[in-house]
Amino acid sequence: MKQQTIRRIFRHQYKKLLTCLQAMHPGYTPEAVHTFRVQVKKFRASLHLLSAARPGHRPYKLPKKLKAAYTIAGRIRTYQLQATMINAQQGLSDYAADIDAHVLRLQAIAAMQTYSVKKLKHAFTQLEKRLPHKVSGRDMERFFKKCLQPLQNDPVAPYAIHPLRQGLKDLQYNLAAFEHDLPAYRGPASAINAATLSTYTDLIGQYLDSHVYLQLIHSDRNIYPPAGTTRQRLQQLEKHWLTVQRQLYRQLMDTLPGLGKAVANEQPPATTDAQPPAASQQLI
Repeated sequence: MKQQTIRRIFRHQYKKLLTCLQAMHPGYTPEAVHTFRVQVKKFRASLHLLSAARPGHRPYKLPKKLKAAYTIAGRIRTYQLQATMINAQQGLSDYAADIDAHVLRLQAIAAMQTYSVKKLKHAFTQLEKRLPHKVSGRDMERFFKKCLQPLQNDPVAPYAIHPLRQGLKDLQYNLAAFEHDLPAYRGPASAINAATLSTYTDLIGQYLDSHVYLQLIHSDRNIYPPAGTTRQRLQQLEKHWLTVQRQLYRQLMDTLPGLGKAVANEQPPATTDAQPPAASQQLI
């Protein structure tokens, strides 16, 4: 892949980033927050790929202002999802009101931050000057191996599930963004495509979300009195998410070996027929 193609895709991505940032700030609506964070992840995935083409050099990183916007958007997104989940429950009106108020406070804090488009464009310009001249098949091999490294352990350790999802997302986004521009590569996982990867990243995402929900519920449950409807409902909700988490983990352990074999044999994995538990349908 030549530098001309790299620059074209790079410029397209950062223009979309600026558009998403302007659409999100200062309102921070759920849709705008989600769109912005996905676009940042796609851009970051491209930087990871391009960094593989410069071994021994300092890897590319997100501009500081962009990373700050991404971080605060992530905090808001977590509580927005929590609010959606809680608002669907009965007997948790007090807790739902607290979550909604927390979301509003975070949105107000984020709205006070300033993001100079001019400074961000300057940061992107400086970043563009350091782009590699090309991405070779050997660079692709190095990138794929790094992304799929957690699969070398069977079963995948719980602490490695998040890095694995990020690696799979990096592959998924780059395969979708660069499409036919990527250099020919016949190494491990060369038969894996973006659609197949989304099956795994979605399942892992649900598993990681259950962790977040449990952490929030556990910490917030301690705020309420020892007795009362709200505390009892939160205890029930905590038990529910523990069950969902265990189900998702078992499914992951059954599913990931298929991806590991696909990496080793260069054959696309068969997607599992089992469906992860639908949280919206199984909430207590």
